[in-house]
Amino acid sequence: EKDPVSGQLKDVVRDGKAQYDGLKFTVKVDPANPWIQITKASLAEAEKGLNRTFDFSQVTSVSFAVGSGDEEVTRGAFRIVSSGLVFIPTLTQTTPEKLTDFTGTFAAAGPVAPCKTDVQPCPKNANGSPNVLPVVSGFDSTNVAEPHLHYDLTKGPWGGFLIYFNPNKDPYDASKGIVLGFKATGTTVVKVQATDIKGHTASIQVPVNSSTFSNYKLLIENFSSDIFGEIVDPKQIVAFSVILDPTVTTETATGDLWVSTTGMNYGGVDILPDPVPANLKLNPVLNGAKQPIHLPPVSLTVKPSVELIGGASNTVKAAAPGVVLNYNVAASTQQTAGFTLNFDPDRDGKGINFSANRINFGIKASNASTVKLIIVDAHGVTMAYDILNVQSISQSYIAEFAANLDKTNILSMTFSITSTSLTSAGPGTLELEVGGV
Repeated sequence: EKDPVSGQLKDVVRDGKAQYDGLKFTVKVDPANPWIQITKASLAEAEKGLNRTFDFSQVTSVSFAVGSGDEEVTRGAFRIVSSGLVFIPTLTQTTPEKLTDFTGTFAAAGPVAPCKTDVQPCPKNANGSPNVLPVVSGFDSTNVAEPHLHYDLTKGPWGGFLIYFNPNKDPYDASKGIVLGFKATGTTVVKVQATDIKGHTASIQVPVNSSTFSNYKLLIENFSSDIFGEIVDPKQIVAFSVILDPTVTTETATGDLWVSTTGMNYGGVDILPDPVPANLKLNPVLNGAKQPIHLPPVSLTVKPSVELIGGASNTVKAAAPGVVLNYNVAASTQQTAGFTLNFDPDRDGKGINFSANRINFGIKASNASTVKLIIVDAHGVTMAYDILNVQSISQSYIAEFAANLDKTNILSMTFSITSTSLTSAGPGTLELEVGGV
C-alpha cells in the first residue's frame, strides 16, 4: 500500500475495527537470512501512527508489497514462504454432462461434523453414536438422487456432506473427473474437497443458488494442492466432501444443502477431521432400494448362539431360512428388539473367519423400515450399519468390512429395530436369511 507522505510501498497489517487503515511498516529483506518474524513488539512503532489501539486479537489480513516509490523503474520478483496457506480456486463453469453414476463402487455417503473433543479417534456417546458437534441435522435421503441436510455454523466451525469410497476394495479413479450437482441456502458458495489414499486433501469452491441445482465437472487438476504442497492422486481418491465453513460463508450462517448424485448409498453423521485422513471410515448404509437382485446369502462356517435382545414380549429362534424374530415394541416408546449371532459363546476370543471382505444376507420385516447391524471383532472394533428400505419381502444386502475390522475373527453380529423405525403399530416379524445358523 502506498504511503501518503513518501509514496513508499509498504507492508500492511489490518484488524477487524477498520476497513482501510492498518499498521504500515517497512521490512528489510536479507537474502542470507530471509525469515521474518512479525510480533506485537516489532509493530509498536507502527502502532503510534495509527491514532488508535490496534486489536492484535482480531487480525483480518496481512498485505505485502515491494517498491522504491518509483514504480516505473522497480522491476523484479519476490516470494512469500509460509505454512498452512492454501489458495482455493473457484470453478464457475457448469456442465451439461450427466451426473456420475457411483453404482457398483460401494460408495457410502452422509452428513459429517467435527468431533466435540480434539481426540482421534473421536469418542462415542453412551448409546454408541459419534460425539460430534450438532452442526448438521435433518439429514434426509428419502429422495436418493437429491439427499438434503440442514447446517448451522453457530453450533460448530464446519459441517457438510461426505462421499466415501472403500480403499480396501478400490480407491475411486477420478482422473476423468466426476459430475455432481449442488444447491444451497444461506450461502452462495460451497467448498468441495478431494482426499486420496495417502491423506492428501485438495479443495475447490463452486457457486450455488437456492432454487436450482448447479452441475459441475470436478477435475482434480483444477483443485488446490494440499496444505503441505502435495498433489492429490486423482486415481486413488477415497473421499469427496462438500463443506460449509467461514471460508465460503459467514461464521453464523444457517441453511440447507442438497447434493445431486446417482447410485449412492446413504449413512448417518460420522466424524470428519479436517483434512480428511485416508483411514477415515464412514459407516455405510445398506440400501435395499439399491440392491434389487437377490444374491445367495452366506453360509456361516461357525454355528452361532442366537441371543435375544429386548423384553419377554419378543421371541427369537433359528428357523429356515435363517433367524426369525417376533417383536412387540410400542411406537410411542424408545424400545429396542433384536438378536445377536454370537460366534464366541465360550468367551474365549475365538470367533468366525470371513474369508471375503464382505458378507451377503437377505432380510425382511413386516412393519419396520430400518434395521441396525453392528459387527464386533475380537479386538473390540465395532462396525455399524443402517439397513434402509427394509420391506416385507426379502431383499439382498452386502455389508463391506472396514479396513480396521478383523474379518478373520468376528465375534458377533447384532440385528435390531427400534420403535422409531416402525412403519405401523403392532407386533411384527424380522427375518434374517443366512445359512449355517
